[in-house]
Amino acid sequence: MSDADAMRTVAKELDLDWVNLDEYPVDTGAAGMLPEEIAQRCGAVPVGRKFGIPVLAVSNPADSSSMEEMKSALGRDFVAVVADESQVAEYRQRLYAALAAGIVAREAEEQRELAERREEERASSAVASGAGFAYDGSAGAGDGLEGASAEMDDVMAGWPPLARVLVAAGRVERAEMSAAVQEAAHGGDVLAHVLRTKGLVTEEDLVWAMAEEVGLEFVDLDTYPIDYSVGMLIPETTARHHLVLPIGKEHGSPVVAMANPADVFAMDDLRTVLGRNFVPVVAVKSQIVTEIDAVFRRGHDAEEIARSAAATASGDVIALGEEEGEETSLDLASLDAVVEDAPIVRYVNLVILQALNERASDIHVEPTEKNLRIRFRIDGVLHDMSTAPRSIAGAVATRLKVMGDMDVSEHRLPQEGRTSLTIGNRQIDFRMATMPTVHGEKVVLRLLDKSSGLIRLGDLGLHSEMIERYASQYSLPYGTILVVGPTGCGKTTTLYSTLALLNSSDRNLITIEDPVEYQVTGVNQLQLNRKAGLTFAGALRSLLRSDPDVVLIGEIRDVETANVAVEAALTGHLVLSTLHTKEAAGTPLRLVEMGVEPYLVTSAVNCILAQRLARRLCTHCKEPYDPTEAEMVAAGWTEADLASLHQLPQMYRAVGCQTCSSTGYRGRMALGEMMVVTDEVSLLIVERASTKTVRETAIEQGMVTLRQDGLRHALEGDTTIEEILRVVA
Repeated sequence: MSDADAMRTVAKELDLDWVNLDEYPVDTGAAGMLPEEIAQRCGAVPVGRKFGIPVLAVSNPADSSSMEEMKSALGRDFVAVVADESQVAEYRQRLYAALAAGIVAREAEEQRELAERREEERASSAVASGAGFAYDGSAGAGDGLEGASAEMDDVMAGWPPLARVLVAAGRVERAEMSAAVQEAAHGGDVLAHVLRTKGLVTEEDLVWAMAEEVGLEFVDLDTYPIDYSVGMLIPETTARHHLVLPIGKEHGSPVVAMANPADVFAMDDLRTVLGRNFVPVVAVKSQIVTEIDAVFRRGHDAEEIARSAAATASGDVIALGEEEGEETSLDLASLDAVVEDAPIVRYVNLVILQALNERASDIHVEPTEKNLRIRFRIDGVLHDMSTAPRSIAGAVATRLKVMGDMDVSEHRLPQEGRTSLTIGNRQIDFRMATMPTVHGEKVVLRLLDKSSGLIRLGDLGLHSEMIERYASQYSLPYGTILVVGPTGCGKTTTLYSTLALLNSSDRNLITIEDPVEYQVTGVNQLQLNRKAGLTFAGALRSLLRSDPDVVLIGEIRDVETANVAVEAALTGHLVLSTLHTKEAAGTPLRLVEMGVEPYLVTSAVNCILAQRLARRLCTHCKEPYDPTEAEMVAAGWTEADLASLHQLPQMYRAVGCQTCSSTGYRGRMALGEMMVVTDEVSLLIVERASTKTVRETAIEQGMVTLRQDGLRHALEGDTTIEEILRVVA
């Protein structure tokens, strides 16, 4: 591993951004924040400010003594970003040289201006002394105006900083501020209270001025794109006690909105709770309280709105019946009225927003015998989130069908739909599916956040040696690479990460997908249309006449698609695709069973990557423990493995906290099992050997199984043995 790769790994472990200074908006005047000798000694360079906080590019963020030295020199916290050592050295030399040149030029300019002022003063003195007998009062009038202005400036100099900031910004007139300052001084009142009482300023004006005083950024939380998942980094009690809330991240550091940035106790508590530096910004108190409620109330708001919607719906039902006790079902016209009713719309919108804030991948809307059950799939596991009155189940299902452009009058057959919404600055795609059950229509929504961008291959969680083996295969000019596993195991994400590495101007990349999940610049993406007769096999045949270098097929579903994909690989194209099989060793047999000849499988397939997604332990609450030998043997370690260890390793268990919604896990990582189709494996495939025989041969040649890869992650403290056993059979 190169030094740069090592620093990238350190940056990721410390949750810091890795930047390319050639592309970073470097402030050439930032060098004045830190003495050059300290920057040289600590391997850093100042590159700008963010929300009033210095931003320093460092080459070794793990050097805690250097980080503390720079913090002491700056006299405050700073935001660290990580850059290549050579870039840091180059920009340090460039910026401090520019700073030195600027100081010399500024000193020369100041000397010139001083000489000019002295010359003007001498000339003015000579004129005044020579023409004193001709004074007629006109000069005195001018002197009086200048004197009045100077006197007023002297008066402002005695004002509190709050008053000066508001007047300088034009938010309060000077005369009005003068009267307010005098009233506050004579009455012994606080200036801010006087200004609010007289109606001269709003709460936002005062908070903005406070931010200006302390040199911090003011943010309007009504328009700021808040990342609600970051808000869970601190406990609710801390947020409410100090009126603070994390609202996003900048260069890997949390951005925390504060009502009172001068509260040193809040600052200290936040550093302790977050365990790192953070970027403070200032916001209006009422907005912070509102957003704290939005972050920590979870399903309560949804339940309240659901009750309101139920009351509205029940009122409509009663109106349709002859008597209050009569059972009456909504007809289509009345149902349309209820669906468009504000409480139903608000309820559906709030459920979607909560799902996004909780990082959910799926929303399950399930009518039961007694209520409407809402569940979110978070990190691959379903969680109960809230319930609603059963009376609104039909209206909620219909509202979702309207959003997905489905037939609202059809309740007997399953339907599929999709829609896109822009929420804040995030573009979200929804795939919907309905299913008639005995208690009503169940609706499942699959969420895809298109604004999150592609994940780098190195960030998926695969071990570095597996990535190196995988890179040796996708670097080949032709052949087939298959990523296999069950639905929802990240196969498409892995293929897109691979595609991003292959994307260059000298290659023609074409994809065939259903649907197109990520839109990638430089890639020609084809959406299937079965109604028009455009299938995987048909599209692939046409695609091969478009001179592609790399072809991505969303999924091999039938023998026709499989044969065309094999043909493409054999005719000099690199084919990337997915297949639903349990393990890498069983994939060749699956292709043969589909109808592909064994000799074609061995000739066309380069490698097979089987994949699963396991939940990562929450770094804020994971707890170390010493496992017993019996536990490790049950997990999959052999007695020989344990005998080679001097002592049993320390491992971690899930606990649960506010950050991870009391699950003990936050985020997911990929477990991999990669089998290269070698000559020995090819011979077994042609002989139609069993999956067990193929697996044993691949392991002898260095294949790491899914279970072994998962156990390595458990040893490294990334996840738990229980989680590995849950996702790997």
